[in-house]
Amino acid sequence: MIRLQHYKLLSIQIALCLSYNTVLAQPKIQNNATVEQIATGYKFLEGPLWVDGLGLLFSDMQGNTVYLRSASTQAITPYFTPSGGGNGSCLDLQGNILLAQQNKRTVARIVKGVETTVASTYEGKKLNSPNDIILKSSGSAFFTDPPYGINASQEELGYYGIFRLSTSGKLKVLDKTLKKPNGIAFSPDESKLYVSNTEEKVIYSWDVVNDSTLANKQVFFKMNSSAPNGADGLTVDEKGYLYCSGPLGIWVVSPNKTIVDTILVPGQVTNCTFGDADGMSLYVTAGASLYRVRNKTITAVDESVSAEAAVLGQNYPNPIHQTTMIPVELKTSGYLHLEVTDVYGKQVAKLAEGAYSAGAYEYTWNREGLGSGLYMLNLRVNNRLYTKLLMVD
Repeated sequence: MIRLQHYKLLSIQIALCLSYNTVLAQPKIQNNATVEQIATGYKFLEGPLWVDGLGLLFSDMQGNTVYLRSASTQAITPYFTPSGGGNGSCLDLQGNILLAQQNKRTVARIVKGVETTVASTYEGKKLNSPNDIILKSSGSAFFTDPPYGINASQEELGYYGIFRLSTSGKLKVLDKTLKKPNGIAFSPDESKLYVSNTEEKVIYSWDVVNDSTLANKQVFFKMNSSAPNGADGLTVDEKGYLYCSGPLGIWVVSPNKTIVDTILVPGQVTNCTFGDADGMSLYVTAGASLYRVRNKTITAVDESVSAEAAVLGQNYPNPIHQTTMIPVELKTSGYLHLEVTDVYGKQVAKLAEGAYSAGAYEYTWNREGLGSGLYMLNLRVNNRLYTKLLMVD
């Protein structure tokens, strides 16, 4: 059960985050960015990958299909199926897709829709379940190999490794100490490798030596959260800020290991990547849905984020003992949907839905029947998503 002292600790943490933002250079995505749901209805999304001139690739892992969201039309169509339970992906130096296939226990290269296996065994034993993969500028690929997708009787290696796949196709294990290695990313200069360890909610870092050796393993950051879901997919911006999928959304961590923001995203957040022509959109996969996160400032490339459709105020009282009031201001008329979900994205209450005129509204929510914990308040107006964290005592 979450007690009041935990809420006080969270408030202190948020205050510290704001104070750090005034000192450090700003990350690519800043506080209070707009979170927009751009697609939903899939089984379980993973592995977003932006390809210049093409668009966003993302994998419905349980749906066994890699989809493409076109950069020019925003239409979403199947791109590669069956995908072998495709999870994380990256591009090789020739622009071909390297796909971690969880169900097939392989890494494959996709060239014009034709699949070729490039890694499936190590020292004569099957890989566990390749999960996430990145490419180094040298052309070598680094990937994680946890046991998701298989049971204990199918394991052959006896460990869950971080592997390097050379341009010649030679496989080398770099680390075998993590319980559930998952998301993987390089620092901008590729001198450090980051890997999330799912259940511990920890991101580790290593020094990368001569492109083929890891040294100086350290705890880079620990997600101090009692909310469900573990540390998952990672990406890094040009300034070295790390964006990690985890409890409640995306955790933004500075190069000096300090949390500077938590971007609240509904559902089980699995991975993220930057994309769009200006590189300023953070695409996030979460359960059945795909989200796009952008700063609220006006840009020459995308002015769609400049005008806010609504303001979702903080509920009061918060923490909630029995009932709470939720203020909403609509800047323009439109279709409104207001709901409360648990941290997995499952709806527990629908407060309003329908066409509304511009104006100020206030809604009452009674938590009757719901246990203590963290919940999400989601307001969707004209396909724009606004979120707040609800705390039930």
